[in-house]
Amino acid sequence: MPSAQEALIIEKMAQYAVKNGDEFEGLAKTKGDLRFVFLQSSHPLHWYYLNCKQRLKATVASSNFVAYKSSSSGSTSFSHNSKYG
Repeated sequence: MPSAQEALIIEKMAQYAVKNGDEFEGLAKTKGDLRFVFLQSSHPLHWYYLNCKQRLKATVASSNFVAYKSSSSGSTSFSHNSKYG
């Protein structure tokens, strides 16, 4: 398991990667910053990073749901809930 400091950095990077895409992750890899060595698949904490990304993607997906509601008149309305657009 990562230390508290490592977990904070990894989780923040996962948030940025989910929000900004794989290109952002690739850019961070090229910077050579030792704080981000967990981005390398051979790093012992890479699994933790992937888990964070997966969890965050699932959270975003569940917040982008479409709700179907039927009214008493028989009509159906749709709503899209997304804070990302």
